[in-house]
Amino acid sequence: MPLNAVEQKLVEIALPMLINELAELPHRVVVVLDDYQFITEGECHESVAFFVEHLPANVHLVLSSPWSASFARASRPKGSSTMSLRSGS
Repeated sequence: MPLNAVEQKLVEIALPMLINELAELPHRVVVVLDDYQFITEGECHESVAFFVEHLPANVHLVLSSPWSASFARASRPKGSSTMSLRSGS
């Protein structure tokens, strides 16, 4: 179900606020999004891609999923890195 105008505005306001708040923290932070494969709405993927593009230097993002998130490599900030961990099963 696509986001309505109110929900979209909330994302446009809340996400930059979250990013700014995280950037102001004096320590490193790890944000974990588990079971990412269950996210099916394009708007959610766009929001996570925006978060990745604007990720503060003190924040590390972990996406837990059996599949690769292709946007994470394409949209990551300059100077950042990605790592894939895969199980042997």
